[in-house]
Amino acid sequence: MIQSLLSDPLEGPLFRHYKGGLYRLITIGRLSEDRTEWMAVYESLRKKTVWIRPLRMFLEPVPWSDGSIRPRFTLDAPDLPPGTEE
Repeated sequence: MIQSLLSDPLEGPLFRHYKGGLYRLITIGRLSEDRTEWMAVYESLRKKTVWIRPLRMFLEPVPWSDGSIRPRFTLDAPDLPPGTEE
């Protein structure tokens, strides 16, 4: 998945956060300080706030309340109803 994001970073796919929010990936880029850390730049569709997070964290699995481990963000299905973000 990281490879496809790096090769075409400006597509703006929608991602669902594990807590339910819907986000558009704006782009990815490198941290200017060391140029080794890739960052994900994404926007909350409900709040219209822009966030920056290390790409490795954007894609990493997180523990859920039921004890399972799931991705922090997953590509969103195009048929989700509007108004279900965050």
